[in-house]
Amino acid sequence: MAMIDSIRSTTIVSYNKRYDVKYAELQTRYETAEKEKTISQLDKENALRKLIIAQQQSTLKQQTLDELKRKNEIDLLNKDKILLNQKMIFYQKTMS
Repeated sequence: MAMIDSIRSTTIVSYNKRYDVKYAELQTRYETAEKEKTISQLDKENALRKLIIAQQQSTLKQQTLDELKRKNEIDLLNKDKILLNQKMIFYQKTMS
Protein backbone atom coordinates (compact mmCIF):
# COMPACT_ATOMS: atom_id res chain seq x y z
CA MET A 1 0.00 0.00 0.00
CA ALA A 2 2.85 2.38 0.80
CA MET A 3 4.28 1.78 -2.62
CA ILE A 4 0.96 2.63 -4.29
CA ASP A 5 0.70 5.78 -2.19
CA SER A 6 4.25 6.68 -3.13
CA ILE A 7 3.52 6.14 -6.84
CA ARG A 8 0.27 8.07 -6.53
CA SER A 9 2.07 10.90 -4.76
CA THR A 10 4.85 10.96 -7.35
CA THR A 11 2.29 10.92 -10.16
CA ILE A 12 0.35 13.77 -8.59
CA VAL A 13 3.53 15.81 -8.05
CA SER A 14 4.60 15.13 -11.63
CA TYR A 15 1.16 16.09 -12.91
CA ASN A 16 1.18 19.27 -10.79
CA LYS A 17 4.61 20.24 -12.11
CA ARG A 18 3.49 19.73 -15.72
CA TYR A 19 0.32 21.67 -15.01
CA ASP A 20 2.32 24.51 -13.43
CA VAL A 21 4.69 24.62 -16.41
CA LYS A 22 1.81 24.56 -18.88
CA TYR A 23 -0.05 27.22 -16.92
CA ALA A 24 3.07 29.41 -16.78
CA GLU A 25 3.54 29.03 -20.55
CA LEU A 26 -0.08 29.97 -21.23
CA GLN A 27 0.15 32.90 -18.82
CA THR A 28 3.32 34.11 -20.55
CA ARG A 29 1.71 33.81 -23.99
CA TYR A 30 -1.34 35.71 -22.82
CA GLU A 31 0.70 38.48 -21.20
CA THR A 32 2.93 38.73 -24.27
CA ALA A 33 -0.08 38.98 -26.57
CA GLU A 34 -1.63 41.68 -24.35
CA LYS A 35 1.63 43.64 -24.29
CA GLU A 36 1.97 43.35 -28.07
CA LYS A 37 -1.61 44.55 -28.46
CA THR A 38 -0.92 47.50 -26.15
CA ILE A 39 2.30 48.34 -28.01
CA SER A 40 0.46 48.21 -31.32
CA GLN A 41 -2.26 50.52 -30.02
CA LEU A 42 0.33 52.93 -28.60
CA ASP A 43 2.19 52.90 -31.93
CA LYS A 44 -1.03 53.81 -33.73
CA GLU A 45 -1.77 56.60 -31.26
CA ASN A 46 1.79 57.88 -31.61
CA ALA A 47 1.54 57.88 -35.40
CA LEU A 48 -1.76 59.76 -35.19
CA ARG A 49 -0.26 62.33 -32.82
CA LYS A 50 2.67 62.81 -35.21
CA LEU A 51 0.26 63.39 -38.09
CA ILE A 52 -1.73 65.89 -36.03
CA ILE A 53 1.46 67.74 -35.06
CA ALA A 54 2.65 67.78 -38.68
CA GLN A 55 -0.73 69.16 -39.77
CA GLN A 56 -0.64 71.82 -37.05
CA GLN A 57 2.90 72.81 -38.04
CA SER A 58 1.84 73.04 -41.67
CA THR A 59 -1.15 75.20 -40.73
CA LEU A 60 1.05 77.42 -38.59
CA LYS A 61 3.58 77.84 -41.41
CA GLN A 62 0.77 78.74 -43.82
CA GLN A 63 -0.64 81.28 -41.36
CA THR A 64 2.83 82.77 -40.90
CA LEU A 65 3.26 83.05 -44.67
CA ASP A 66 -0.19 84.61 -45.04
CA GLU A 67 0.62 87.13 -42.31
CA LEU A 68 3.93 88.01 -43.97
CA LYS A 69 2.16 88.41 -47.30
CA ARG A 70 -0.42 90.77 -45.76
CA LYS A 71 2.35 92.75 -44.07
CA ASN A 72 4.22 93.09 -47.36
CA GLU A 73 1.02 94.15 -49.12
CA ILE A 74 0.43 96.80 -46.45
CA ASP A 75 4.02 98.01 -46.80
CA LEU A 76 3.59 98.26 -50.57
CA LEU A 77 0.32 100.14 -50.21
CA ASN A 78 1.96 102.56 -47.79
CA LYS A 79 4.84 103.12 -50.22
CA ASP A 80 2.35 103.68 -53.04
CA LYS A 81 0.56 106.21 -50.88
CA ILE A 82 3.83 108.03 -50.16
CA LEU A 83 4.68 108.06 -53.87
CA LEU A 84 1.25 109.37 -54.79
CA ASN A 85 1.57 112.12 -52.20
CA GLN A 86 4.98 113.05 -53.53
CA LYS A 87 3.63 113.13 -57.10
CA MET A 88 0.77 115.34 -56.00
CA ILE A 89 3.18 117.71 -54.28
CA PHE A 90 5.39 117.74 -57.36
CA TYR A 91 2.45 118.45 -59.70
CA GLN A 92 1.17 121.16 -57.37
CA LYS A 93 4.58 122.81 -57.38
CA THR A 94 4.88 122.58 -61.15
CA MET A 95 1.36 123.93 -61.63
CA SER A 96 1.97 126.94 -59.49
